[in-house]
Amino acid sequence: MKCIRYLSIILVLSSVVSRAQVAADSASPKPEKNGVLAGHIHDRAGATIQAFVLVHSDRGNKIDKQVRVDKDGEFKIELAPGLYVFFVASPGFLPIAKVIEIKGGRPNTLKLTMKVDEEHLQNDIF
Repeated sequence: MKCIRYLSIILVLSSVVSRAQVAADSASPKPEKNGVLAGHIHDRAGATIQAFVLVHSDRGNKIDKQVRVDKDGEFKIELAPGLYVFFVASPGFLPIAKVIEIKGGRPNTLKLTMKVDEEHLQNDIF
């Protein structure tokens, strides 16, 4: 008889613990969705530029993402929420660097105009 009583108590306690765990799991915050960084890169005349895009976060000493801009001058990168340094480079143009905050589940769109690197252009000609 004592055995049945102890078994009943154990079953009740395990049920309470199980319910508490389910409640705790549902109350814990869910990880944020990734954000999307998309953009278009062109020169002052509006012509598209094929460039490389590098994205670096403060979470280490490595490049997080690296993409090549497509033939239409567009790119799209999915990133976890956080702060990033966004770097664009193309031969013959001055590089662009920006700090961008990516927020989860939200699109971030950039339109960037690259300027011709006059100094290096002159040196390359002569």
